[in-house]
Amino acid sequence: MPAGSLRRPAASTTSRPTSNTSVRKAAQFPPRPPSPSQTSWASESPSDALFFSMPAPYHPAMTDSAQFSPDRPFSCPRIVQWGECDPAGMVYTTQFLDYVMETLEAFWRDVIGFSFLRLHKELGYGSPTVSTKLDFQRALKGGEPFTVELRVEKLSRSTITYDFKGRNAAGEVCFTAAHISCIVDEKILKSVEIPERIRTPIETYRQATTA
Repeated sequence: MPAGSLRRPAASTTSRPTSNTSVRKAAQFPPRPPSPSQTSWASESPSDALFFSMPAPYHPAMTDSAQFSPDRPFSCPRIVQWGECDPAGMVYTTQFLDYVMETLEAFWRDVIGFSFLRLHKELGYGSPTVSTKLDFQRALKGGEPFTVELRVEKLSRSTITYDFKGRNAAGEVCFTAAHISCIVDEKILKSVEIPERIRTPIETYRQATTA
């Protein structure tokens, strides 16, 4: 070997022992177990599984279809996050639309039986928004728990009219939303008649929650 050359030391084949402390620390943070409403859908698609693994503020709805009634509609509990607030610490106006859409997506997944992703991939349909109207009664502040309720007001040939109510922990209505969406065939990009496999669970739910 020429003078001044350095020989690279042979790589060690000895495995580095795993720290018991690291193992114990990892064991302290197990994955959050799925809720009953998650269990049947977590394996449907990678995107749905990712949706279920989202941390707070999203809280999957706890549903029992046998217990739906006019006084017990589908609902999603939530907690206002600081990043959703304006400088005064109150929920920023546009954030309320996110609350509405989160609840709508959970309703489709848990009650109708199709996430929007499955609706697109398996049936070739979409459910775009036709109109949304928001009204505000009380402020929601950072850290405040609240629940968004969903009812189906009307089901027509190709459109669905939803009614949303956001209630604080005292049960007071903080905001309402009237939301209309339709069913569109994505191949022709035109509204079509709602398929029976979608219409039936929606109509069943509408009747159960209508006084």
